[in-house]
Amino acid sequence: MKPNRGFTLIEILVVIVVIAMLVSITALNTDSDPRADALKLNSQAFLYYLEEATDEAILNNKSIAIYFTKYSATPYSWQQVKQDPTDSNADIQQQNEQKETWDWAAYESRVLIPVELDPESEIRMFINGSEVPLNFQKNDDQTVIPQLIIQASGIQSIIEFEIGLADYEKTISITGNGAGRFKVSPIMTPGEA
Repeated sequence: MKPNRGFTLIEILVVIVVIAMLVSITALNTDSDPRADALKLNSQAFLYYLEEATDEAILNNKSIAIYFTKYSATPYSWQQVKQDPTDSNADIQQQNEQKETWDWAAYESRVLIPVELDPESEIRMFINGSEVPLNFQKNDDQTVIPQLIIQASGIQSIIEFEIGLADYEKTISITGNGAGRFKVSPIMTPGEA
């Protein structure tokens, strides 16, 4: 009969090394900053919204524009709108007729709807390399002049969004290539290129 034998020193060291590797891998995966995760989620949602607007413009063969404020994004389309004549000297028949003009009107779709952006986000917008200041909100009586116009072919301005969080120094950039597709950069600290 063979005597019972324990583990060798080598076998115990191998098990300890394997356990140490598993613990270090787990620590790396769970030790991320929740602000970085929130920033990635915000940028992905923003990216999908921009790509959805481009797809809507192409599929519906209609120019779509987006008006951005610091806390919202609202889609518009170039539509024929009816306005009452304003000339007080016009005769009664002309006053009963309505003038038709073209203007940006709210875009109605099941998929592309106005969205409220995360209030913790800080968004900077650049069109063709120049920063476009964003208002805090749209006034009801304000004429809409959208910052981003997407043609029915998907063509648009060269655009970049820099998205950050109020209590986080790092940012993510979303850049549009002018042909309707967007790219998200890795998280960067200010001044990094």
